[in-house]
Amino acid sequence: MAISIPKNSLPFPIGISFYTFQTLSHTIDVYKGFRKPERNLGVFSLYVLFFPQILAGPIERSKNLLPQLNNLSLLSSENATAGARLILWGLFKKMVVGDRIGELVDLVYGSPETYKGLPLIIGSCLFSVQIFCDFSGYSDIAIGSARLFGVKLSKNFDNRIYFANSKANFWKGWHITLSDWFRDYLFFAVLGKGRTQTRFYLSLLFVFFITGLWHGANWGFVIWGLVNGVWVLIERLTLKWRFRQFEKTGLLRFPKVFNLICITFIFLSNAVTAMWFKAESWSKGLDILRFSFDWREHSQLVFPRSVIQDILLCGIVFFLMDLINRQMKAEAFSEWVGKHKLFVRWVVYVILIEAILNFGISGVDFYYFQF
Repeated sequence: MAISIPKNSLPFPIGISFYTFQTLSHTIDVYKGFRKPERNLGVFSLYVLFFPQILAGPIERSKNLLPQLNNLSLLSSENATAGARLILWGLFKKMVVGDRIGELVDLVYGSPETYKGLPLIIGSCLFSVQIFCDFSGYSDIAIGSARLFGVKLSKNFDNRIYFANSKANFWKGWHITLSDWFRDYLFFAVLGKGRTQTRFYLSLLFVFFITGLWHGANWGFVIWGLVNGVWVLIERLTLKWRFRQFEKTGLLRFPKVFNLICITFIFLSNAVTAMWFKAESWSKGLDILRFSFDWREHSQLVFPRSVIQDILLCGIVFFLMDLINRQMKAEAFSEWVGKHKLFVRWVVYVILIEAILNFGISGVDFYYFQF
């Protein structure tokens, strides 16, 4: 008698892509002679399955994590304080900013034929902010959880990545550990020794293709990855030409204005490409893009009053987050707040805790848990 297995009945390993990457990096480094193999099975198992970052990173290298796991120290108040600060900051970004914005995004994307034109464009812009707050918030929580035990994980996001002024700069500061992994173990492997310009560009496109495929095996993610790759490629090919045009127009005489234009353009381009990331299929992404530029029914351009109030609230909490990020610059939250006096530190703690308790949304999964 034939045995039929229903679809989706088999369990799927949690965090398989992340611990696969970590295991591969160690194996490749040992094979190339960059480091000696780890002989302690317990330490190696902890390296592969280190719980704070197994679900969504950061993706650690053996040269950073294994030495720390081999020399774990006793719990200290300094590490506990630094870890707790990062966890608090991550919860604020996730629950107060990301999840609250996510409600508006789900409303708009759930019925794109209703919220045509400007509301749909606003929804796409908000989604770019949502996914940053969601993913970077998780990274802060993971890094903070590891810090509680004295383990320092790698930085995974630039603090103000949503103000990147080029696609290349955006990808340098977005999911840094994944980008670095693809660069070191995939890009250079494909590039090989014959590093011609054509081979360089083909390797670049291949890495972005794999990046899209890594997020999901469907055309929506593949198109999203390729569009970003082509965009970075065009930026590199047209760099000198573009600056000559900017010089002719006199725009470079006003660097702040020029930078603002670049930031706005990159942010909007991220919102457009994110349409396929959110839609998760080529056809749905095209529908959302088509509805975004459908301005024929002007009555559809206005959100209900309750939604407008939610947008204003999201704007306030985003401003608060960005105000802190602006002060932090390139520092981690724990380092930045630790430099201030006790009174200032506790004012920041109370504001964040009150925001989480009063405006935070609980029970929402992290967006990147699905990848």
